[in-house]
Amino acid sequence: MRTESRKISKSSWAKLSMRK
Repeated sequence: MRTESRKISKSSWAKLSMRK
């Protein structure tokens, strides 16, 4: 679950960066 949490964090960050 720790590895998945990191993957989701990166995906979320990329989405936020694209939204900005």
